[in-house]
Amino acid sequence: MRNLLYTFLLCIFSMSTALAQSGLTVNPGTTINISGTQTDSDVVGEATIYNNTGQDITLVWERQTNTLSNGWQSLVCDNITCWGPNKNNNSLSVPAGGSSIMNIHFKPNGTPGSGTVIIHAYSQADPTTAIDITYNAQVSATSIQQTNAISQMRFYPIPASSNLNITFG
Repeated sequence: MRNLLYTFLLCIFSMSTALAQSGLTVNPGTTINISGTQTDSDVVGEATIYNNTGQDITLVWERQTNTLSNGWQSLVCDNITCWGPNKNNNSLSVPAGGSSIMNIHFKPNGTPGSGTVIIHAYSQADPTTAIDITYNAQVSATSIQQTNAISQMRFYPIPASSNLNITFG
């Protein structure tokens, strides 16, 4: 009976260890929401993909969705470089226990709106070892207008009984 219990516990430990070391994970998560204003030239969603497979892999990423407001562009950045708006896939080596950045740079070009980019990343040797990351960007219009400070304000009479006069100088 004791041997059966030890065998059972060994199996559970082995399975949990194998599960903990398998696959790809993303930090901070698989959905990244970011915001900015139309004066921002670059609105960045940052993520890191971790290789938990226990072996070196060739990581392949593909930009599966690139839905952007008119006038916008998006760039994908990995450990190699930031790729231009026309680059929709790449592969790179990620060692066992290693990681790669997977950042999206939304370029709103002064236009308020929104954008969604979905990156599908997987191991080239085992495409079932995969993860999808969704980046959502929202860029709002700015309506703040800078005003000159008022150099002099006068309130009279003080104390006021029925009317209060305000003048700006």
